[in-house]
Amino acid sequence: MEGTHKISISGHRFACTNKGASESHVNELNPKNLSERLPHLSPPVAQYIQGNGDRWRKDPEFLRALSESGVKATERIFGLGHYLRPYMIQFISCEQVLLSNYQVRNTPFWQHNPVNCKHLHVKGVFANGTGPNNDGFNPESCDGVLIEHCEFNTGDDCIAIESGKGLDTQFGPSQNIVIQHCKMQSGHGGLTLGSIMSGGIQNVFARDLIFQNKNYLTDPLNIAIRLKSNLNRGGYIRDIHVKNILIPNGIRTNPGYYKGLNNVLTDQKIATNAGAVITIDCGYDPAADNVRTRPPSISNIFISNLKVGNIPIHNGHYSSHQALVILGPIASDYNGAEAQRPTIGSVQNIVIANCDFGNPVNATEPIFLFNAKSIVLDKVKIGSKLYSTELNSSI
Repeated sequence: MEGTHKISISGHRFACTNKGASESHVNELNPKNLSERLPHLSPPVAQYIQGNGDRWRKDPEFLRALSESGVKATERIFGLGHYLRPYMIQFISCEQVLLSNYQVRNTPFWQHNPVNCKHLHVKGVFANGTGPNNDGFNPESCDGVLIEHCEFNTGDDCIAIESGKGLDTQFGPSQNIVIQHCKMQSGHGGLTLGSIMSGGIQNVFARDLIFQNKNYLTDPLNIAIRLKSNLNRGGYIRDIHVKNILIPNGIRTNPGYYKGLNNVLTDQKIATNAGAVITIDCGYDPAADNVRTRPPSISNIFISNLKVGNIPIHNGHYSSHQALVILGPIASDYNGAEAQRPTIGSVQNIVIANCDFGNPVNATEPIFLFNAKSIVLDKVKIGSKLYSTELNSSI
């Protein structure tokens, strides 16, 4: 929907149960080489964008390849014979949008995706879908958003704040967002910023949230607070304030990993996919993106009054696998021209205060840091240890 009219949805239940062909396989309708579709690209550039093998011929990957090639959004039209999953509810360039008092379930993809909207109010919504990529609410390049008194039970991130991917930054950042009095159950991340954030995210205020995780035995919440990007998505996350967070049933207690690249961290397994209460991940799923030339910037993050409970599991009582994982940008993941190499900085100025992380399973290494500086822990309890210190990690 486009326009600037007042729009309201209230008091209904929406369901989508149609099953279509899978997008996870190569689509033979897509060209065998990107140069067939875009003959102006030189063979080396086409090969760089599409990468090795046929993976790029899957519809979602082909869409990304067209974007990286500079093809306008209006010319990236996929119709019959293609299998991109649709969003359930999407408003584009609207103002004064109210979404209230309904349930969304069994959606084929993201449940809500307002794009370039202003003055958006969401209240009393139950985003209830645990299929693949069933994010609950994804405001993208929106300005002035209030999300309150909602519940999320999802197959991906409960709330994921976005702002465009790669070259698609025409709508600018997501900013001036308040999230309060919400409840999160299953999901990959409870409160997530990124990874589709090339236009930037700033001025987010989240408070009085319960990450209830009532399905912890069968479908646990993977991460509570999650910031993620990589050298393809780039963008910035700054000026984020989170306080008064209750996590009574902990989060997932076994770690999850992404396939990394051949870099300085090759021999390490880092639980950025699941298992840390707070994760700041600047190396998010790097093998999925062929073009890696845009380093992210993450700074000025303030988290306070977070309390994590323990659950009886693994013959003990534990809250998570780790308390905190911060993976800053990995310079060796850059794969562009050396003459154009940008400055690749650190995650910096993170303050975590008055928090109790319970008892992580990985008691010997509850904190992981890489390329991070000015990480301040002020009265932070992890297990039986109280931290009041500043941490720094070089690359």
